[in-house]
Amino acid sequence: KGETTVNMKTILKTSVAAAALMAVAAPAMATIENAQPKVTLRVYGQVNKAMLWGDDGNNARTMVVDNAASTTRWGFLATAPVNADFSFGANLEWEFSTNDSAQMAIANTTGWGTGNADNTRSDAALIKRKADVTMTHKRFGKVSLGHGDDASESLSDSNQTGAGDVLGITADSSYLGNTALYDSGTAKAYSAVSLGANIGTMDGGRDDRVRYDTPRFMGFAGQASFTSGSATGVGVTYLNKLGAFNVDARVGYDNRSGLNTT
Repeated sequence: KGETTVNMKTILKTSVAAAALMAVAAPAMATIENAQPKVTLRVYGQVNKAMLWGDDGNNARTMVVDNAASTTRWGFLATAPVNADFSFGANLEWEFSTNDSAQMAIANTTGWGTGNADNTRSDAALIKRKADVTMTHKRFGKVSLGHGDDASESLSDSNQTGAGDVLGITADSSYLGNTALYDSGTAKAYSAVSLGANIGTMDGGRDDRVRYDTPRFMGFAGQASFTSGSATGVGVTYLNKLGAFNVDARVGYDNRSGLNTT
């Protein structure tokens, strides 16, 4: 990752260079920030591509994909402090993924195991990730309103390795999600079960919601959200350093009965 900070007056001069940086690095990060004392605007993004190879026991394929563990994306993050304790904020973020690694399959046959057609433009999609406004107070916490993480997001798949965005090591079917299991016995056929249908986290994800986060106290912080459609979620995290150990503990509850019957 690389980062550069410039005054807003020189954004036009640096936009081409920033775009070139994101185009050649995989993954790459570039930011442009406003140096005005009251309002800060950060323009950020990344390009995250990968070579992917897999063998399902019947077929083997090599693919150039967009890494679904942390997709190609860009966004705008604005903060407007009112005083030393209170500030407003806004976040807009989109992703643009081609040959999404989570949708790819090894087999190039009809029926199960096909997945997205490899190397086609029809699977490219511009998807909204975040459209959020926030109010943050140092003593009273943070309120978020809009499309963003609910209270149980990122609770069940947290890790401290720092490799999650590269390897997709959490159980979220980041790679080859449409690949089916192959029966190499008498059937010689793909099963009606794909990997992505059976692997997943218990996180709530992103939705249109209102969320409250408490300030962190002695390592502890709480969060709660109400999603449009009557889904609710709560969570508690504990982040601390105890001697030579970094401790990251998380627990959450998500009730989505207002959105579906599952």
